[in-house]
Amino acid sequence: MKDINNKDALRLASKYSIISVMMYTIIRVLTLMIPIIMKSLIDMVYKGGLGHNAYLLLVFLTIIPGLVTLIDVGYFRWINGKVWKIALDINHQVFCNLLRKPYTYFMKNKSGELLNLYKSDITKMFSFMMIERPKLISQGLIVIIINIFLFKISPWIVLVQLIMIPLILFPSKYMVRKTMALSKSIFSNNGLRMNIVTEAFEKIKMTKINKFENYYSELLKTAHKNLLKSWQLVLTYDVLANGWASTFIGPLNLGLSFFIGLTLVNQQKLSLGSLVLILSYVPMVTSFFNEVANKSLNYAQKNEEFSQITQLLKEEPLEERPNSIRKIESITMENVSFKHDQQEVFKDVSVDLKVGQFIGLVGENGSGKTSFLDLMFGLYSEYEGNMYANGLHLNSIDQSAYLDRISYMVQDVELPSTTIRNCFLLFNPALNETQMIEILTNLKIWDVIANREGLDTEINGKATNFSGGEKRKLCLAMMLSKDSDVLVLDEITANMDVETIEVICDVLKEKKDTKEKLIIAINHDKSFSNLYDHIIDMNQY
Repeated sequence: MKDINNKDALRLASKYSIISVMMYTIIRVLTLMIPIIMKSLIDMVYKGGLGHNAYLLLVFLTIIPGLVTLIDVGYFRWINGKVWKIALDINHQVFCNLLRKPYTYFMKNKSGELLNLYKSDITKMFSFMMIERPKLISQGLIVIIINIFLFKISPWIVLVQLIMIPLILFPSKYMVRKTMALSKSIFSNNGLRMNIVTEAFEKIKMTKINKFENYYSELLKTAHKNLLKSWQLVLTYDVLANGWASTFIGPLNLGLSFFIGLTLVNQQKLSLGSLVLILSYVPMVTSFFNEVANKSLNYAQKNEEFSQITQLLKEEPLEERPNSIRKIESITMENVSFKHDQQEVFKDVSVDLKVGQFIGLVGENGSGKTSFLDLMFGLYSEYEGNMYANGLHLNSIDQSAYLDRISYMVQDVELPSTTIRNCFLLFNPALNETQMIEILTNLKIWDVIANREGLDTEINGKATNFSGGEKRKLCLAMMLSKDSDVLVLDEITANMDVETIEVICDVLKEKKDTKEKLIIAINHDKSFSNLYDHIIDMNQY
């Protein structure tokens, strides 16, 4: 799917907006003809009877409503399809742009807030731009035509319409401003709700065992309470805007226009048909200003959501990294120091790691082992000192090509929810079935998989349909299948049985003996200690 950015989206929306303005103007012009036909028929009767043309006018009066409905429904169906197409493309691009954000972006923003941004109802934004706003523009054009027509009948009626404009728009402007401010609170509270639910479900075992259900329930209840306050105010403004325009301004405008028209009829300066025309057109004018107020209020309710989506779609200048890398031969750190949230994590680390080595990364909790790996992966750009891969500064290397050469396995197994076969192909598209089975056999897990559905066995969630040892072996199989130069293992033997640890150690020893990979392992239980060529003790830094 071709990427779509902010400019592309707005250009497409503008294109279809112009088409919509033209179509809805045609529809409204046809609608305007109905009161004109009615006026002609009434004037004929008033003057002494229906003429020969009356029957032709009656035919038109019958056909026009059906024609308007046919055009309106047909066009709405077509333009709505375009709205959904653009909105889904934008939704996809929001997801892609979020994934392209640097690692630090995800550290600062909670997953629930990002999920709330992704699930934003973008269709409403583009429906407004491509359907609702063009309807208002076409309606505005028709209102100008109506007022020109009414001016010819009586300037006083047009004057009444002009007086109604500020009476509708000024109060509405105030309510729109208030609603836009409330939209920030609504969007923030929706993000908070998603955070609470996401955390509770992601940590469901902890939630149940420690009986945290009430804790999360109370958090969600508070978020709902705050959300309800904001929505109650928004709905109050909505009701006020609708009530002010439809139950006060509308009847007032119609009443004054009717009084002026009736007076002119009484003075025989206006025909009865023209009075019917006035009574048909004046509500159209009031309806337009009412719609302007309502649509502005509806858009204001989604203002924060739409502005964040628009901001996210803006093209960000990509950092130029001229050097690509096909194979990692060495990774070097020179006097590297790192701080997180102004707190020093480690200082003056200098190491030279080469393919063929098996490195042990040890240290107490909080000594900076994970931060060491994150820096090595290039996930942080702010640090002191220098980092190199193959003698090239890490900040000058294309990160995507660099990460292609690294396999990373964590204690809490993370694999895509798909079949084992598809999972292998995600890590290495060139892998064939025989190679997949060979890797699984070496890790002594193929018999388990073969007794299920073989390579077509589904991996659900975090591989919860496998035992702890089985899913670690399965994850290691994927890491070993990847055509990479660096294999990073983060506490993969924690809480594992001796037999599984021995299998993993044997496989890693074979991999070490090939001298094809740089293997780095964080390991507290010392199960890999006999394999280490060198140990980096983060307690020293």
